Amino acid sequence: MSATNQLRADHDQVKRLEKIVFKCSEELKKGTEIPFSDLTKITIIISEFVDTIHGV
Repeated sequence: MSATNQLRADHDQVKRLEKIVFKCSEELKKGTEIPFSDLTKITIIISEFVDTIHGV
């Protein structure tokens, strides 16, 4: 995969995650319970993605 295609794929992943995080925040504002395990998974995905980008 070319660097440009990889960047596009990464961008698509970030946009999908953004939608999920936004949906969770909206549900929390409404008082809907979100399983803590779901929030933990989101945090792990973000952390792993950032680590991959920055090579830590």
